[in-house]
Amino acid sequence: MKTHLVGYSAAPQITRRRFDELYELRLLLEPDATRRAAGRIDADGLAALRDAAGVMMQRTTGDERARYSSFARQDAIFHDDILAIAGNELIRETLAHQHTHFHIFRLMFHARVTEEALDEHDAILNALSAGDGEAAEMAMRRHIERSRDRLLPAFD
Repeated sequence: MKTHLVGYSAAPQITRRRFDELYELRLLLEPDATRRAAGRIDADGLAALRDAAGVMMQRTTGDERARYSSFARQDAIFHDDILAIAGNELIRETLAHQHTHFHIFRLMFHARVTEEALDEHDAILNALSAGDGEAAEMAMRRHIERSRDRLLPAFD
């Protein structure tokens, strides 16, 4: 970020406390929004989510950091699209303002994109496709909890 008369500086690395708060916020908001999205999703919304998930699943060759950065961008789109479908702009803006995926990327850019995360996205998509709000809510909750657990070792 740029500071007047100072120049550019890097944003501080996320602290463990901030990480915990961020995941607590996500667990309060995203599962419920996903349940609501299941009752509102249409063919276009489902196609957009499948497209984002499909890009995440592509195995491009080359730099691991670049590949994970691409995954993080598509993951942000996937989650934001679900929030858009749910229809609460305040929740969507609140989560976007937290730059969740930027923090996750900075913690784990070196990590291989795990099959677990992709399987979790698939479970969310299946529940949304079926219009099953309870299953969608549970799948999102499980995904966020597992994401948190995968990232916790970055603080060791």
